[in-house]
Amino acid sequence: MKKIGILLWVLLVCVGCGRAEKSTVVKQEKIKIGLSLPNMQEERWQKDRDEIVEFCEENGVEVLVQSANGDGLLQISQCENLISQGISALIVIALDGKTSAPIVKTAHESDVEVICLDRLIEDSDVDYYVAYDAFQIGVIQAEYLMKAMSEGNIVLVGGSPVDPNAPLIRQGQMSVLQPYIDSGAVHVVGDTWAMHWNPDEAAAYIEAFLQSEKNDIQAIVSSNDGCAGAIIPVLAEYGMAGSVYVTGLDCDLAACQRIVEGTQLMTVFRDFSTQNLRAAKIAIALAKDQKVEYDDMEEIENGRYKVPTLKIRDEKLMYGVDAENMMKVVDAGWLEYDDIYKNIPEKMGDERQG
Repeated sequence: MKKIGILLWVLLVCVGCGRAEKSTVVKQEKIKIGLSLPNMQEERWQKDRDEIVEFCEENGVEVLVQSANGDGLLQISQCENLISQGISALIVIALDGKTSAPIVKTAHESDVEVICLDRLIEDSDVDYYVAYDAFQIGVIQAEYLMKAMSEGNIVLVGGSPVDPNAPLIRQGQMSVLQPYIDSGAVHVVGDTWAMHWNPDEAAAYIEAFLQSEKNDIQAIVSSNDGCAGAIIPVLAEYGMAGSVYVTGLDCDLAACQRIVEGTQLMTVFRDFSTQNLRAAKIAIALAKDQKVEYDDMEEIENGRYKVPTLKIRDEKLMYGVDAENMMKVVDAGWLEYDDIYKNIPEKMGDERQG
Protein backbone atom coordinates (compact mmCIF):
# COMPACT_ATOMS: atom_id res chain seq x y z
CA MET A 1 0.00 0.00 0.00
CA LYS A 2 2.87 2.33 0.86
CA LYS A 3 4.44 1.81 -2.59
CA ILE A 4 1.09 2.43 -4.31
CA GLY A 5 0.67 5.70 -2.37
CA ILE A 6 4.14 6.88 -3.35
CA LEU A 7 3.46 5.99 -6.99
CA LEU A 8 0.19 7.96 -7.01
CA TRP A 9 1.97 10.97 -5.48
CA VAL A 10 4.62 10.86 -8.21
CA LEU A 11 1.96 10.64 -10.93
CA LEU A 12 0.08 13.61 -9.49
CA VAL A 13 3.25 15.70 -9.35
CA CYS A 14 4.02 14.81 -12.98
CA VAL A 15 0.48 15.69 -14.08
CA GLY A 16 0.78 19.01 -12.25
CA CYS A 17 4.10 19.70 -13.97
CA GLY A 18 2.54 18.98 -17.35
CA ARG A 19 -0.27 21.43 -16.68
CA ALA A 20 2.18 24.11 -15.61
CA GLU A 21 4.17 23.67 -18.80
CA LYS A 22 1.04 23.95 -20.94
CA SER A 23 -0.04 27.18 -19.18
CA THR A 24 3.19 28.89 -20.18
CA VAL A 25 2.57 28.44 -23.89
CA VAL A 26 -0.90 30.03 -24.00
CA LYS A 27 -0.94 32.37 -27.02
CA GLN A 28 -1.41 36.02 -26.08
CA GLU A 29 -4.23 37.68 -28.02
CA LYS A 30 -3.43 40.78 -30.06
CA ILE A 31 -4.59 44.05 -28.53
CA LYS A 32 -7.61 45.44 -30.36
CA ILE A 33 -9.21 48.86 -30.42
CA GLY A 34 -12.39 49.99 -32.15
CA LEU A 35 -12.92 52.90 -34.54
CA SER A 36 -16.45 54.13 -35.20
CA LEU A 37 -16.97 56.56 -38.11
CA PRO A 38 -20.16 58.55 -38.80
CA ASN A 39 -20.06 57.82 -42.53
CA MET A 40 -17.69 57.66 -45.48
CA GLN A 41 -19.44 60.54 -47.25
CA GLU A 42 -16.57 62.99 -46.79
CA GLU A 43 -13.17 62.29 -48.28
CA ARG A 44 -11.52 63.13 -44.94
CA TRP A 45 -13.16 60.24 -43.04
CA GLN A 46 -11.48 57.79 -45.40
CA LYS A 47 -8.10 59.38 -44.78
CA ASP A 48 -8.72 59.47 -41.03
CA ARG A 49 -9.52 55.77 -41.04
CA ASP A 50 -6.44 54.85 -43.06
CA GLU A 51 -4.07 56.89 -40.91
CA ILE A 52 -5.37 55.52 -37.63
CA VAL A 53 -5.35 51.92 -38.83
CA GLU A 54 -1.85 52.20 -40.26
CA PHE A 55 -0.39 53.83 -37.14
CA CYS A 56 -1.98 51.32 -34.77
CA GLU A 57 -0.90 48.32 -36.82
CA GLU A 58 2.66 49.66 -36.87
CA ASN A 59 2.45 49.61 -33.07
CA GLY A 60 1.12 46.05 -32.89
CA VAL A 61 -2.51 46.98 -32.32
CA GLU A 62 -5.39 45.73 -34.46
CA VAL A 63 -8.17 48.18 -35.38
CA LEU A 64 -11.76 47.07 -35.95
CA VAL A 65 -13.60 49.68 -38.05
CA GLN A 66 -17.30 50.41 -38.51
CA SER A 67 -19.04 53.18 -40.48
CA ALA A 68 -22.57 54.22 -39.49
CA ASN A 69 -23.57 55.47 -42.96
CA GLY A 70 -25.30 58.52 -41.48
CA ASP A 71 -27.48 56.51 -39.06
CA GLY A 72 -27.12 57.43 -35.38
CA LEU A 73 -28.89 54.34 -34.06
CA LEU A 74 -26.75 52.16 -36.30
CA GLN A 75 -23.62 53.77 -34.86
CA ILE A 76 -24.72 52.89 -31.32
CA SER A 77 -25.41 49.31 -32.39
CA GLN A 78 -22.08 49.04 -34.22
CA CYS A 79 -20.19 50.29 -31.17
CA GLU A 80 -21.91 47.65 -29.04
CA ASN A 81 -20.75 45.07 -31.56
CA LEU A 82 -17.18 46.37 -31.45
CA ILE A 83 -17.22 46.21 -27.65
CA SER A 84 -18.47 42.62 -27.76
CA GLN A 85 -15.42 41.68 -29.87
CA GLY A 86 -13.04 42.32 -27.00
CA ILE A 87 -11.63 45.74 -27.84
CA SER A 88 -9.62 47.52 -25.14
CA ALA A 89 -10.40 51.11 -26.20
CA LEU A 90 -12.83 52.80 -28.58
CA ILE A 91 -12.30 55.87 -30.79
CA VAL A 92 -15.63 57.44 -31.77
CA ILE A 93 -16.34 60.16 -34.32
CA ALA A 94 -19.95 60.64 -33.30
CA LEU A 95 -22.64 61.25 -35.88
CA ASP A 96 -24.93 62.69 -33.22
CA GLY A 97 -23.16 64.13 -30.19
CA LYS A 98 -26.47 64.63 -28.37
CA THR A 99 -27.75 61.04 -28.48
CA SER A 100 -24.56 58.96 -28.44
CA ALA A 101 -24.13 58.77 -24.65
CA PRO A 102 -25.29 55.08 -24.61
CA ILE A 103 -22.06 54.24 -26.47
CA VAL A 104 -19.98 55.49 -23.54
CA LYS A 105 -22.19 53.78 -20.95
CA THR A 106 -21.99 50.41 -22.72
CA ALA A 107 -18.23 50.75 -23.20
CA HIS A 108 -17.60 51.51 -19.53
CA GLU A 109 -19.73 48.57 -18.45
CA SER A 110 -17.19 46.41 -20.30
CA ASP A 111 -14.15 48.37 -18.99
CA VAL A 112 -13.57 49.91 -22.42
CA GLU A 113 -12.41 53.54 -22.39
CA VAL A 114 -13.73 55.98 -25.00
CA ILE A 115 -11.88 58.67 -26.95
CA CYS A 116 -14.03 61.16 -28.85
CA LEU A 117 -12.30 62.31 -32.02
CA ASP A 118 -13.32 65.58 -33.69
CA ARG A 119 -16.82 65.56 -32.14
CA LEU A 120 -17.67 65.48 -28.45
CA ILE A 121 -20.37 63.18 -27.09
CA GLU A 122 -22.50 65.22 -24.72
CA ASP A 123 -23.94 64.24 -21.30
CA SER A 124 -21.54 61.34 -20.81
CA ASP A 125 -18.34 60.58 -18.91
CA VAL A 126 -16.13 60.34 -22.01
CA ASP A 127 -12.53 59.54 -21.12
CA TYR A 128 -10.75 61.81 -23.63
CA TYR A 129 -11.54 64.24 -26.44
CA VAL A 130 -9.23 65.27 -29.31
CA ALA A 131 -10.20 68.01 -31.78
CA TYR A 132 -9.34 71.22 -33.53
CA ASP A 133 -10.83 74.45 -32.18
CA ALA A 134 -14.21 74.68 -33.94
CA PHE A 135 -14.77 78.33 -32.96
CA GLN A 136 -11.53 79.31 -34.69
CA ILE A 137 -12.66 77.51 -37.86
CA GLY A 138 -15.66 79.83 -38.05
CA VAL A 139 -13.43 82.86 -37.44
CA ILE A 140 -11.15 81.88 -40.33
CA GLN A 141 -14.09 81.38 -42.71
CA ALA A 142 -15.70 84.72 -41.88
CA GLU A 143 -12.42 86.65 -42.00
CA TYR A 144 -11.73 85.34 -45.52
CA LEU A 145 -15.23 86.31 -46.56
CA MET A 146 -14.99 89.85 -45.22
CA LYS A 147 -11.66 90.36 -46.95
CA ALA A 148 -13.38 89.46 -50.23
CA MET A 149 -16.48 91.62 -49.66
CA SER A 150 -17.16 94.62 -47.49
CA GLU A 151 -20.95 94.61 -47.74
CA GLY A 152 -23.87 92.67 -49.17
CA ASN A 153 -26.44 89.95 -48.54
CA ILE A 154 -25.32 86.60 -47.17
CA VAL A 155 -26.89 83.21 -46.51
CA LEU A 156 -25.73 81.08 -43.57
CA VAL A 157 -25.58 77.31 -44.08
CA GLY A 158 -24.58 75.69 -40.79
CA GLY A 159 -23.52 72.13 -40.16
CA SER A 160 -25.41 69.46 -38.30
CA PRO A 161 -27.36 70.82 -35.32
CA VAL A 162 -26.64 67.59 -33.43
CA ASP A 163 -22.87 67.96 -33.91
CA PRO A 164 -21.51 70.10 -31.02
CA ASN A 165 -18.92 71.55 -33.43
CA ALA A 166 -21.55 73.11 -35.70
CA PRO A 167 -22.80 75.79 -33.29
CA LEU A 168 -19.21 76.54 -32.26
CA ILE A 169 -18.29 77.14 -35.90
CA ARG A 170 -21.32 79.41 -36.21
CA GLN A 171 -20.29 81.33 -33.09
CA GLY A 172 -16.85 81.86 -34.62
CA GLN A 173 -18.40 83.10 -37.86
CA MET A 174 -20.70 85.49 -36.05
CA SER A 175 -17.91 86.89 -33.90
CA VAL A 176 -16.51 88.34 -37.12
CA LEU A 177 -19.75 89.03 -39.00
CA GLN A 178 -21.79 90.65 -36.21
CA PRO A 179 -20.10 94.07 -36.32
CA TYR A 180 -20.77 94.25 -40.08
CA ILE A 181 -24.38 93.16 -39.48
CA ASP A 182 -24.83 95.74 -36.71
CA SER A 183 -23.49 98.50 -38.98
CA GLY A 184 -25.89 97.53 -41.76
CA ALA A 185 -23.12 96.63 -44.18
CA VAL A 186 -24.04 92.95 -44.17
CA HIS A 187 -27.54 91.49 -44.19
CA VAL A 188 -28.32 87.86 -43.35
CA VAL A 189 -31.11 87.01 -45.78
CA GLY A 190 -31.16 83.23 -45.26
CA ASP A 191 -30.20 80.83 -42.48
CA THR A 192 -30.33 77.04 -42.28
CA TRP A 193 -28.63 73.96 -40.80
CA ALA A 194 -27.84 70.70 -42.63
CA MET A 195 -28.73 67.73 -40.45
CA HIS A 196 -25.77 65.31 -40.25
CA TRP A 197 -23.96 67.69 -42.62
CA ASN A 198 -26.15 66.34 -45.42
CA PRO A 199 -25.18 68.12 -48.69
CA ASP A 200 -28.59 67.41 -50.21
CA GLU A 201 -30.30 69.40 -47.45
CA ALA A 202 -28.00 72.36 -48.07
CA ALA A 203 -28.64 72.20 -51.82
CA ALA A 204 -32.41 71.92 -51.35
CA TYR A 205 -32.47 75.01 -49.15
CA ILE A 206 -30.49 77.10 -51.64
CA GLU A 207 -32.65 75.82 -54.50
CA ALA A 208 -35.82 76.87 -52.70
CA PHE A 209 -34.24 80.18 -51.73
CA LEU A 210 -33.32 81.04 -55.31
CA GLN A 211 -36.67 79.86 -56.66
CA SER A 212 -38.33 82.47 -54.48
CA GLU A 213 -36.50 85.08 -56.62
CA LYS A 214 -34.14 86.06 -53.82
CA ASN A 215 -31.20 86.23 -56.18
CA ASP A 216 -29.58 89.29 -54.69
CA ILE A 217 -26.95 87.50 -52.62
CA GLN A 218 -23.21 88.03 -52.53
CA ALA A 219 -22.08 85.13 -50.32
CA ILE A 220 -23.03 81.79 -48.82
CA VAL A 221 -21.27 80.92 -45.58
CA SER A 222 -21.11 77.15 -45.95
CA SER A 223 -19.63 75.46 -42.88
CA ASN A 224 -17.96 72.61 -44.80
CA ASP A 225 -16.84 71.52 -48.26
CA GLY A 226 -19.48 68.81 -48.57
CA CYS A 227 -22.31 71.34 -48.41
CA ALA A 228 -20.40 73.81 -50.56
CA GLY A 229 -20.01 71.12 -53.21
CA ALA A 230 -23.78 70.65 -53.34
CA ILE A 231 -24.60 74.35 -53.25
CA ILE A 232 -22.33 75.46 -56.10
CA PRO A 233 -24.06 73.37 -58.84
CA VAL A 234 -27.35 74.98 -57.77
CA LEU A 235 -25.76 78.40 -58.14
CA ALA A 236 -24.52 77.31 -61.56
CA GLU A 237 -28.09 76.58 -62.67
CA TYR A 238 -28.92 80.22 -61.96
CA GLY A 239 -25.76 81.51 -63.60
CA MET A 240 -24.39 82.60 -60.23
CA ALA A 241 -21.48 80.18 -59.70
CA GLY A 242 -18.30 82.18 -59.37
CA SER A 243 -20.09 85.46 -58.64
CA VAL A 244 -21.30 84.36 -55.18
CA TYR A 245 -18.61 83.76 -52.58
CA VAL A 246 -18.84 80.30 -50.94
CA THR A 247 -16.78 79.18 -47.94
CA GLY A 248 -15.88 75.66 -46.86
CA LEU A 249 -14.01 73.35 -44.50
CA ASP A 250 -11.93 70.14 -44.79
CA CYS A 251 -9.79 70.95 -47.82
CA ASP A 252 -11.36 68.19 -49.93
CA LEU A 253 -9.79 67.68 -53.35
CA ALA A 254 -13.03 68.65 -55.08
CA ALA A 255 -13.19 71.84 -53.00
CA CYS A 256 -9.63 72.79 -53.89
CA GLN A 257 -10.44 72.19 -57.55
CA ARG A 258 -13.44 74.50 -57.25
CA ILE A 259 -11.30 77.15 -55.56
CA VAL A 260 -8.69 77.27 -58.35
CA GLU A 261 -11.51 77.16 -60.90
CA GLY A 262 -13.11 80.17 -59.22
CA THR A 263 -16.43 78.82 -57.94
CA GLN A 264 -15.52 78.47 -54.25
CA LEU A 265 -13.81 81.22 -52.27
CA MET A 266 -11.89 79.22 -49.68
CA THR A 267 -11.70 76.20 -47.41
CA VAL A 268 -10.07 75.52 -44.05
CA PHE A 269 -7.16 73.10 -43.89
CA ARG A 270 -6.51 71.09 -40.75
CA ASP A 271 -3.56 68.77 -40.36
CA PHE A 272 -5.70 65.75 -39.63
CA SER A 273 -2.61 63.59 -39.09
CA THR A 274 -1.84 65.45 -35.87
CA GLN A 275 -5.38 64.97 -34.59
CA ASN A 276 -5.66 61.35 -35.70
CA LEU A 277 -2.31 60.26 -34.30
CA ARG A 278 -2.97 61.91 -30.96
CA ALA A 279 -6.23 59.99 -30.65
CA ALA A 280 -4.54 56.76 -31.74
CA LYS A 281 -1.70 57.23 -29.25
CA ILE A 282 -4.19 57.76 -26.43
CA ALA A 283 -6.17 54.66 -27.45
CA ILE A 284 -3.01 52.54 -27.58
CA ALA A 285 -1.87 53.84 -24.18
CA LEU A 286 -5.25 53.04 -22.64
CA ALA A 287 -5.31 49.58 -24.23
CA LYS A 288 -1.86 48.86 -22.80
CA ASP A 289 -2.71 50.31 -19.34
CA GLN A 290 -0.18 53.11 -19.77
CA LYS A 291 -0.44 56.71 -18.57
CA VAL A 292 -1.77 59.37 -20.92
CA GLU A 293 0.32 62.51 -20.45
CA TYR A 294 0.15 65.74 -22.44
CA ASP A 295 1.27 69.18 -21.24
CA ASP A 296 -1.53 70.94 -23.13
CA MET A 297 -4.40 68.85 -21.76
CA GLU A 298 -7.42 70.94 -20.72
CA GLU A 299 -10.97 70.19 -19.59
CA ILE A 300 -14.14 70.74 -21.64
CA GLU A 301 -17.60 70.58 -20.07
CA ASN A 302 -19.96 68.24 -21.96
CA GLY A 303 -23.07 68.74 -19.84
CA ARG A 304 -22.22 66.04 -17.33
CA TYR A 305 -18.48 65.81 -16.99
CA LYS A 306 -15.32 67.83 -17.52
CA VAL A 307 -13.66 65.82 -20.27
CA PRO A 308 -9.83 65.74 -20.52
CA THR A 309 -9.29 67.41 -23.87
CA LEU A 310 -6.55 68.00 -26.41
CA LYS A 311 -7.75 71.00 -28.43
CA ILE A 312 -5.47 71.94 -31.32
CA ARG A 313 -5.12 75.67 -32.05
CA ASP A 314 -1.73 75.88 -33.76
CA GLU A 315 -1.99 78.23 -36.78
CA LYS A 316 0.62 76.12 -38.57
CA LEU A 317 -1.76 73.15 -38.40
CA MET A 318 -5.06 74.92 -39.20
CA TYR A 319 -5.45 77.78 -41.68
CA GLY A 320 -7.53 79.13 -44.53
CA VAL A 321 -6.76 78.13 -48.11
CA ASP A 322 -7.71 80.06 -51.24
CA ALA A 323 -6.46 80.31 -54.82
CA GLU A 324 -3.51 82.46 -53.75
CA ASN A 325 -1.97 80.07 -51.20
CA MET A 326 -3.10 76.71 -52.60
CA MET A 327 0.49 75.48 -52.70
CA LYS A 328 0.46 75.25 -48.90
CA VAL A 329 -1.67 72.10 -49.03
CA VAL A 330 0.59 70.64 -51.72
CA ASP A 331 3.68 71.39 -49.65
CA ALA A 332 1.95 69.83 -46.63
CA GLY A 333 1.59 66.59 -48.60
CA TRP A 334 -2.20 66.74 -48.36
CA LEU A 335 -2.97 66.93 -52.11
CA GLU A 336 -1.07 66.68 -55.40
CA TYR A 337 -0.62 69.73 -57.61
CA ASP A 338 -1.71 67.96 -60.79
CA ASP A 339 -4.87 66.66 -59.08
CA ILE A 340 -5.87 70.12 -57.91
CA TYR A 341 -5.32 71.74 -61.32
CA LYS A 342 -6.43 68.86 -63.53
CA ASN A 343 -9.45 70.83 -64.83
CA ILE A 344 -7.23 73.77 -65.77
CA PRO A 345 -4.99 72.46 -68.60
CA GLU A 346 -3.03 75.69 -68.89
CA LYS A 347 -1.89 75.28 -65.29
CA MET A 348 -0.68 71.71 -65.73
CA GLY A 349 3.06 71.53 -65.66
CA ASP A 350 3.38 75.14 -64.49
CA GLU A 351 6.06 76.03 -62.02
CA ARG A 352 4.75 75.71 -58.48
CA GLN A 353 3.33 78.99 -57.28
CA GLY A 354 4.35 80.04 -53.75
